[in-house]
Order: sequence, then structure tokens, then C-alpha cells
Amino acid sequence: MEKSNFSNKNFRKLISDIEEIVDQELTASQIEKGVESIRHLSEFLIYSKKKKLTYFEFFVENRVLDTFSAILDKCNININIQLIQTMSILIQNIEDEQNSFYLFSNPFLNKLISFNFDLSENNELVDYYISFLKMLSNNLNDVSIQFFYSKSQDFSLYGAATSLYNHSEPLVRTGARTITLNIYRNCEEKMLNCLLSLPYASYFPNISAQLMRYWKRIDKSLMQEVEFDDLRDELEDINDLLMYFQDIFDQKIPKLTKALANSLLYYAYFPCLIGSIGNYKKGPEISSYSAVIFFLCQTYNYIKEPSFINTLSVVVFMPNIPQQFLKLVAGSVKIPLSYRETYTRRLVSTNLYNYAEESLSIVSLLDKMINSTHSFLDIATDEYFQLREEEGRGDESIMDDPIELKRKSIEFVSKCLKENELKKIVKYHTQLSIALGKPIGMLEKEKQFDYVSITDFTEDILDSMYNNSYDKFIVRNKNEINESSQSLINFLNSKDDSLILLLNSLLYIYMNSKAVDPCVLYHSRLYPIGKISDKNPEEHSCESEESKGFVGENENFKDQNDFLDPQIHQRMKTYNEHILMTYDEPQYDQEIMCKILNLVCTDPPFRQVTFRFLIMVSYYLTYHKDLNICLHREEYEKLIYAYRQSIRSITHLYADFQVSQAFLEIFEYEYKNFSLCDDDKFKRIVRNPWIIIPIYDEKNQKNLPDILKTSDSKVQQIKDQIQRFLTLGHLLNKLNSEKLVLIFKDYPFKFEGRDVYSWEIGDVIIIDEDKTLVLCNIIEGKSALTRYIVLDPEFFILAEPNFDDGPYKTVKVCMKYSLKNIKVEQDPKKSSKMQVGVYEYDHDGDCKHSYFTLTFENSVNMGASKKTIENNQRQQAEFIDTQVYSFFDFCLDTIGEETQTG
Repeated sequence: MEKSNFSNKNFRKLISDIEEIVDQELTASQIEKGVESIRHLSEFLIYSKKKKLTYFEFFVENRVLDTFSAILDKCNININIQLIQTMSILIQNIEDEQNSFYLFSNPFLNKLISFNFDLSENNELVDYYISFLKMLSNNLNDVSIQFFYSKSQDFSLYGAATSLYNHSEPLVRTGARTITLNIYRNCEEKMLNCLLSLPYASYFPNISAQLMRYWKRIDKSLMQEVEFDDLRDELEDINDLLMYFQDIFDQKIPKLTKALANSLLYYAYFPCLIGSIGNYKKGPEISSYSAVIFFLCQTYNYIKEPSFINTLSVVVFMPNIPQQFLKLVAGSVKIPLSYRETYTRRLVSTNLYNYAEESLSIVSLLDKMINSTHSFLDIATDEYFQLREEEGRGDESIMDDPIELKRKSIEFVSKCLKENELKKIVKYHTQLSIALGKPIGMLEKEKQFDYVSITDFTEDILDSMYNNSYDKFIVRNKNEINESSQSLINFLNSKDDSLILLLNSLLYIYMNSKAVDPCVLYHSRLYPIGKISDKNPEEHSCESEESKGFVGENENFKDQNDFLDPQIHQRMKTYNEHILMTYDEPQYDQEIMCKILNLVCTDPPFRQVTFRFLIMVSYYLTYHKDLNICLHREEYEKLIYAYRQSIRSITHLYADFQVSQAFLEIFEYEYKNFSLCDDDKFKRIVRNPWIIIPIYDEKNQKNLPDILKTSDSKVQQIKDQIQRFLTLGHLLNKLNSEKLVLIFKDYPFKFEGRDVYSWEIGDVIIIDEDKTLVLCNIIEGKSALTRYIVLDPEFFILAEPNFDDGPYKTVKVCMKYSLKNIKVEQDPKKSSKMQVGVYEYDHDGDCKHSYFTLTFENSVNMGASKKTIENNQRQQAEFIDTQVYSFFDFCLDTIGEETQTG
């Protein structure tokens, strides 16, 4: 708009045009004019601010926001979008404190936020609306948040955001979660109490139920063997939701933490996930055991809240659990009455029963049901005005006391409802109370409550463990065998590669979780002594920095203060030290270890990635603090058996020509890059969503990441077997004080002793009398360059004559290859020429080919050189074969004679 148009006259005309919208039947032209008028209004007001004019005062005097409110009720999408845009522009650009206060305090802002837009269809409206709400939440502080909260327990901004939890658009859901987090960061105690009362208390149950629905949809897709791309979005939705839960936990607001943790356990984890892996029900909620274990893996990956994780761990891993937990696990899945799987436009409640399920505020009830003709509204109105007149403590009205108002509202609703309706509501509110760990709705009528939540009960369990009274605690609470824990142990009998990989990933991530209390790990028979007792890391170069720790202060306990109370942190550290210092003998569950080592010995073997997880779990469970033998003899013999099998597999595969040609390069790379405890690598694998895809799923095999694929070539098989050999050798070294396996101090195939080993390209070398030089030419481009072949028993060396004067004959090295990588042939067209093929293998067994031709003085020199090279090649191949077989024979000798174990 041009500067000349920002006149006082035009502004007044603009206000008049906007006021006319209220009384008009909106035609297409009038809608277009209305949109433009409202848009120009924001331009006028921003111009007024820059030029210090009084347009905003005139805007206030003419109560334009009241006009906006009337226009909003006409429900025209285009005009309403412009209203949202205009308010967003004004709030972001009006910096004057008094004017800003006017915009925030005017009822229109909360009406616009709470307006019942149809956000299920119009994408443009949804985008502007969610952006508007995010803008408001991003500017929240201790003062501004007060404008969105009323004493009648209405929180417009929070209500608008939480209503979008199930919207079809991911960006809308993400925006809604961002808004709630901004509110949590700024809300006061009274607001927090409002958020954890009806109707807002249903939010945590709703998103818990949403998580459960995601699980079920993925489980159904897996059973139908759909392509991974069809699962990707929902897997990402689950991860986003889990990260959002942790963001809420990170706010460190005890009431929110307790409510969310209990809600997740009550609606999702106990009845749906854990109930599906134990023999608790005839028909499990989730059919695929692999899916259940994968969802648990992702949970331990993303959620670090101790109260939640410890409760989950008790029920998943401990052999015996109190009956209170068992009832929740074995019970049927409960869905909150307020839950909707997909977003639908909010409907205004038209009867007291439906509304009473959601809220018990008389003020809110009258506000939302004002158009209803039900007779109880007259009673509600009388009750409302009576409350306005009653005086509470001091000079405050009951209307200013949320607790008293809630109690009066409950009394009022109880009088108006039929007895059977009241019972149903009380039953539902009782369910919510159990789920959230606090009284909700009708259960709030008493001022004092004595209520123990799920996570509170876990604290009692932990206290009993630390006080050495856990056995008495279990007996007192009627302990039961934990079917879930037993099922997980039984899964270790499976030969299903995918299931074993997922299960050991779960055990690995569980033992690595910083949030799991050590007493829970200990009582669940999965105490990771190997993770925390490496006191001599300098002796073991294979370890990553992350895996090096010391007694009582390992990775499990570093940085715990980020999310733990200091007293709890000290308690866990002390317990950890106590466990390590108390026991001198191996401390692990032999049933679990025996099953794991049976899997390590499986023939044919599991995928390499599965094997490594099996080794890591056994390593964590067994590695003793004094570096003594920490396996019982029968388990140790199983490792010996697996080690022996890996050697036999290597020597069998080595007989293949392609494998033998690339063996040294592969072995050297695997040896130098080997790490027994690469925690970062393992955690990346566990986070990889492809891990959920069964190995037998042919549709998805071709798209699997390389690390999850089966070995489909002999070269890949030899790489896997070398890794197994190195892994088992290192583990045996660590688990045996005698260090019987001595292969890891130096690279075993390092051939040294002759000066030729140190020659590099470009070096000028003095030629001794024992070196034989043969003159030849090599063609480079259009030039024939003079070269010498240095006939060596192990290398093919091409050298350039050095014509510098001196007492010694010298050459400059131009080319150097191991003879095993060279193939020489006589040129079929000219007998004085030699064709040379170079075959360079990398650590993946891939071969690069290159060729060149050498021209000799005559065919005799060519023939003699060719014969010498071929003889040297045969001798070198025999020497390497001897070295390889001798080395592995030596490895077998170090572990003694074969026993019947395995």
C-alpha cells in the first residue's frame, strides 16, 4: 500500500468496512473485500507504530476486536484465516507494553484460540492456525501465560494444542507437541493442577492410547509382510512420540512426570506390550513377539526417566513381581473414553452425562452448553450464581478457589445425574485416576487423598531391595511368577535369527540404560558386571573409550545428575560398589548364560550382527572385576568350542582360490579395525528401524542395510568368520587369567626381515649383488620408457634407472606389488613382450584390475623373467599357505584337546 493511502480518512473507512461484514450475507465479492479490509487493517496499525500515529487508539476505541469476534462466528474459512493472520501479525509487531496487554487480555484472543474450526480438511487453515498457536507459545513467559488461563480452570492454548494429538498431518502433531512443551516450561502450580484435572487430564491417556494404536498397526503390517516403506512413517511416528515423552520428562516437573509415566504404563505398556509376551491372555494384543521386543528396544533407546524405566524393567525382566502389577499386565486393554484414533472436529456436548465425563466445572459447562435446552441448565445457572455470592476464606469468593469450586461442581453434577449414569462416570474417572496416579474427576471430592500409583509402588520395591527386605516385600504382596520374564528367557531357545537379534539387542540396551537402577539389574539376573569393572583398560586396546570405566563410576553412572536426584545417584553408586566388592566368584545366571552360549555355538551360525550382540551380552554378564576366570567351566568350554569352530570355518573357506587371494588384505583390515566393545556402533544398530524386518521376509531383503544382510558370498563369509574368530579370541583372553589365546599382541602375518619390505614408490635404492635386474621398456602414452624388473622372491618391482654418477648402482622404485597379485603371460603376437595383469584386493575382497605390457631385448630374457616370476609365485603361495595353516593350528593347540562340550 502506498504511503498516501495511510490516511486517517482511509483508516476510518476501513474500520467501517470491517463492521459491515457482521450484518451482511456474505457473497464471493464481499468475502474478498472483507479479507482485504482485515489484511489492510494490520498494515495500517504497523504503519501507525512506525510513524507514532494514533491509529491503534482508534482501533481500541471502536472495539474492533469485538467486531472480529462477531465476524469469527460467521464461520467463513477465508475470512477466518485472515483473522488468524492479522492477529498473528499484530501480536508479533506491536511492542508497546500497553497495546500488547490489550491484545492479550481481550477475550477475542482466547475465543480465536478455542474456536471450533474444522481442521480436518482445509490445509491452509490448519497451517495458519498451528503456526499462530506456536507463535503464541514461543512468546510465553511468567506474565503472558496468565492470559490463556482462567480461574474457572479453562486453559485455551493448552486445550487447542492437545486436541490435535491425532491429526493426520505430522507437522501439525509436532507443532501441537511443541506448544505443550512451551506451556510446561512456563506454567505455575495452579496451572499445573488445571492441566492434570478434567478435561485436560485426558491428554496423557490419549497419547498413550495413540502409541498403542501405532504398535498394533505395525504389528498387523508385519504379519502381512508388507514392504518396509509402508511401515517407515509409522515407525518414525513412534520414535517422534517417544522423544516427545522424554522431552516432557526432561522438564523435571514431578507431577507431570508421574502422570505421564503412569499413563503410559497403564494404557500402553502393561496390558498391550508386556501382556502380549506372557501367557496372560488367550489372544495377545500384539501377535509378533519380534514386534514387542522391538518396541521395548526403542523405548529403552529414547526414554531415560528412571521412575518409568524402573517400573517397566521390574515387570519385563524380574522373575517375580507383586500381584498389583500382574493384575494390570493380565487385564484387558483400556481405551480412554475421550480417545479418538483419527482427528475429527470437536462436537459441543449436548447432555450433562457426556460433558461430566470430560469436565466438572460449572462455569465451563454453562459456557460450552449455553445453546442447550436441557432443564438442568436452569439448576446449573442457579447454582452458579449461588456460588458467586458465597464467601470463602477471607475476602475471596469460592469462584477464586479452584479446589472449592471443583468440590461444589462435583456435588452439583452428582445431584443432577441419574444413579446409573453417575456410576459409569465414577468408574471411568477411577480408571483415569489409576492411569495418572492421582484422583481425577469424581474422585476429587475429598480434600485429602491416600493414593498409591504404579510408579509409587516401584519406589517401595526399590526401597525394599536397598534395605535387603525384598523377599519379605514380595511375600507380603503375594508374589507371582513373571510370565513375561520367563517368556523372554525361553525365546533364547529359538533359532530364529531375527528374534534372537532383537532379543539380544533388548538385553544389550537394557544393560546399557543409565536409567535402570542397579538393584533392578541385579534382581533381574542381568547385572552387567563386565560393563562396569574394567579396571585395566590399557591392557585391552580393542576397547572403545566409551566402554572403559572403573568400579562404581562407569558409563551407567556418569552424568546421572542430568536426570537423577543426587541422593538417588549416590544410592545407586554405593549399591554398584557393594555388588562388585562383595562377590569373588562369577556372578551371573547360568540358565541365561547357557542359552546365550548355545546360540553362539549354533551351526550354521547366525548373521554376524546377531553373533556380535550375543557376544556383547555374554561379555557384560561375565567379565569379572579381577580379570580372573569368570565363567564356570562348562560355559567356558562352550566358548572354546565356538572358537574352534570359527577356526575350522576359516581354514575350510581359505581353500577357495578367490578367498585365499584376498585373505591377507581382509584379515589385516579386520584385525586392525577390530573392537570388542564398540558401543556407538551397537547403539546405532539398535536404533535402526530395519532391525524389525524378519530375515525371511523376501520383499525387503534387497533393501536391508549391509550390516543386517546374510552372507551371500564366500568373501563375505570369510570376513564374518574372521570377525568371529577375533571376537571369541579376545573374549577368551578376557575371561581367562592364563591368557591361553596369545594371538592379539602382534599382527600374525607381518612378514619382515628383508630390506625390500620397506621400499616405497619413489625411493632410490642401492642394488646389491644378490638383486637381479632385467632391462625392459614400458609404454606410457606415446613414449617407451626404460625400466628394470627387479626379480624378487616376494614382490614384482619395476624400477627406473638412476643415471647419477656415484660409486653404487641405484634405481628409483616405480611400481611394487606382491607376487600373489600379479599374473604374467607371453604376448601371443611377439615373443619378446610380456603382458602383466595386476589384481589388487581390498578389505572387502573386491578386486581392481589393471594391465600393461613390457618389451624385452629378446624373447630369451622375457622367457627367463617369466619363469622366475612364476616360480617365485608358487613358492610365495606355498609359504603364505603354510603360515596361515600353521597360525591356526597354533591357535587350536593353545586351547587344548577337543572335549564333548558343545
